[in-house]
Amino acid sequence: MPSARPIRHWQKRVPNAITLLRGVSVLPIIVLVMGTPRQAFVGWIVFLFACLADFVDGYFARRWNAVSLFGTAFDPILDKVLIFAVFVAVLARSGVDFSLLPQQEGVGMSQLACLFAFLILVREIVVSGLREFLAQKTHTSLPVVPLAKDKTTLQMLGIGGQILSVVALEGHRQLWVSMLVDLTLALACFVTLYTGFLYSRYTFKLLKQGGNKKTKR
Repeated sequence: MPSARPIRHWQKRVPNAITLLRGVSVLPIIVLVMGTPRQAFVGWIVFLFACLADFVDGYFARRWNAVSLFGTAFDPILDKVLIFAVFVAVLARSGVDFSLLPQQEGVGMSQLACLFAFLILVREIVVSGLREFLAQKTHTSLPVVPLAKDKTTLQMLGIGGQILSVVALEGHRQLWVSMLVDLTLALACFVTLYTGFLYSRYTFKLLKQGGNKKTKR
C-alpha cells in the first residue's frame, strides 16, 4: 500500500490564512452595510464569501490534516463576531420596524426578527460562559453537538439575509424575501436554543456527577 503524500509546509498555513482573512473581512462588511443600499449589497456578497470561507478552511484543515490550535480556538469565535457584527450593523443602519412581521413598505428589522436575533446572541454568550465555567470547574470542555454546524449555517443565512431584505432592498423591498429571511432566522433561533439546552444539560450533568463523587467520599 503506497504511503500517504507528506503535507507540505504551505498547506498547513492555508486554513489559518483563510481564518485570518475572514477576521479581516468583518470591518469592511460593517462599513458597507452602514452605507447606501448598493454598498450594502456588496457587503452582503462579501459576507457570503466570508461564510463560505468558514467551510473552506475546515475542509482543507481536515483534508490536509492541518488542524491547529489557532484554528480550533479562533474559528468559532470569528463565526460569532461575524454574526454579531452584521446584526448590530443592520440594526444601527435601519433600526426596528414597528410591525411584528415584515411589511412590504416597512423599514428596518421586524420585531420578531430582532427578538430571534437577540435570543441567538444571548444563547451564544451563555454557552461561552458555560464553556469557561466548565473548563475551570472540571477541567473538561463541552463536546460539540451534531447540530452545531447546522446551527451556524442557519444563523449565517438568517442574520446575513437581513442585509439583503432590510438594507440592500431598501425602497424595493420584496415581502416574500423578508418573510423567507425571518423564517430562516426563526429556525436558526430554534436550533440555537435547542443546542444551548443540550450544552446546559450536559454541564449540569457533569456538575451533578462531581457533586455525587464528593458526597461518596
